[in-house]
Amino acid sequence: MKKPPQKTERMTDSPVALRLPADLLQRIDALVPLVAGDTDIATLLGGVTRSAVVRYALLEGVKVLEKRYREALK
Repeated sequence: MKKPPQKTERMTDSPVALRLPADLLQRIDALVPLVAGDTDIATLLGGVTRSAVVRYALLEGVKVLEKRYREALK
């Protein structure tokens, strides 16, 4: 029986470094305990860290932008 892919297998092997304003990092840090309190999301993330919240926010933001620009993506 084939094993499901591990989280690390789905990640790119090329890290992306971003410079973020301090106020945005403070907002992200404030979200960490809130996201950790959402057991469904915390389970999916496999541990709620600043990096996990940034990845989650990026994924959610991409979905919003795809919806907004759906016609242009076709």
